[in-house]
Amino acid sequence: MEAVQTANSPSFETVWAILQEVAESQKETAKRQEETDRLLKESITEYDKRFGDMDNRFGEVVERLLSPTLIDRFIDLNVVFQTASTNFKVKDHTNKIYFEIDVFLQNSDTAMLVEIKTNLTISYINEHINRLEKMRTFADLHNDKRSFLVSCK
Repeated sequence: MEAVQTANSPSFETVWAILQEVAESQKETAKRQEETDRLLKESITEYDKRFGDMDNRFGEVVERLLSPTLIDRFIDLNVVFQTASTNFKVKDHTNKIYFEIDVFLQNSDTAMLVEIKTNLTISYINEHINRLEKMRTFADLHNDKRSFLVSCK
């Protein structure tokens, strides 16, 4: 079967040239879309980083506001702690016990591990229970028989 060309229809070469232009245009559009996607991903990453930094700073402000008043607040509840240590860290390399507590309140027979969160979640609670278990293990290894209380603020 032979192609019939009329006076008004484009030639095969013209159609082929148009198809090649369309294909090239689609490649260019795909490149632009990839670049747009890359820039959008970078923007989202930068936003997440800045928002995360802001959230961390807000958390630090809340910690600094609450930490100094904790001993007095517990006195009001008839629980007396003599010392409060902020950013309390345990790094026991021998027993591989590592954790950090926002505020560690203590007296001679009781200690409290306090985590201050701006948004309390089940995940944070589970992490805190894990810290309390590590603290109990660490204390037992060092003959510390005090009661350990837990608090999330």
